[in-house]
Amino acid sequence: MKDLEASLSFYKIKNRSKIVMLGEKSQILQKLIDIKTFITREVCPLIAQFEQMDARDKEFSKLHLKISELLMQSLLKVDSVDCQSDSEKLERKEMVKLIQGNLDAIDEIKHC
Repeated sequence: MKDLEASLSFYKIKNRSKIVMLGEKSQILQKLIDIKTFITREVCPLIAQFEQMDARDKEFSKLHLKISELLMQSLLKVDSVDCQSDSEKLERKEMVKLIQGNLDAIDEIKHC
């Protein structure tokens, strides 16, 4: 819609029509996406490396601690985000699930 002053009928939009608003991502949503990108690029490769290690390896516990710390820092960042819209809240919820799932996975590997 180029003319913000024009009525919806000008654009031949009828009653009960659904309108989708497109725009730039909010700063909050972008912050959550940045955290998710960090986890995908930095933490997930470490988790893959951790899964391949032998529990008797002396680096096993150190890597577990490093991954746990990175995930907890990410969780704190996600928790500090004050979401306003439903899409931001949904993305935040998914991020918390992702982080907690990764924490549970590495803890399970460590205790097997």
